[in-house]
Amino acid sequence: MTNTDAAILPMSVNHWTAFKRVQLHDWQKKYVPSPETLIRQSVFERRADHQFLLYSVFYQQHLVGGFSLSVTPDNELWLGGLQIDKQYQSKGLAAYVFTKVIEYICSYPKFVGLGLDVHSSNLAAYEFYQRKGLRVYGVFEHKGEELWLMKSKREDWL
Repeated sequence: MTNTDAAILPMSVNHWTAFKRVQLHDWQKKYVPSPETLIRQSVFERRADHQFLLYSVFYQQHLVGGFSLSVTPDNELWLGGLQIDKQYQSKGLAAYVFTKVIEYICSYPKFVGLGLDVHSSNLAAYEFYQRKGLRVYGVFEHKGEELWLMKSKREDWL
């Protein structure tokens, strides 16, 4: 994959239909919110104290995935719901998204780092983020599932 093959754009209303068609493997569905849930969060759960932005992932001009970014009260960027259509997985798109998010954090000194959570049973995601430099900072339970809080500081990438 070359950088010209992939792009990340803020998700607009025009992208919603294509995003809702993103298909995951059955085993992945329990790990990420559905596209409908992410769209609903971006529209109906807006608060003045919480910035929640939804992004589209394009590959060869086709919308093939999405993710959310939000800013925590302590200026950490929070990555959520990263999902790539199963037909486009293993093309380096998740790594591309991650690289672009890190570049964004490094470009804006106000951001202190990156955080996300991973289901303890999602070893593929855990290993991916660990290879990218994130470490487990805490464990918590949500809806009966153990989640690992993973983080990295901005200076780790500078």
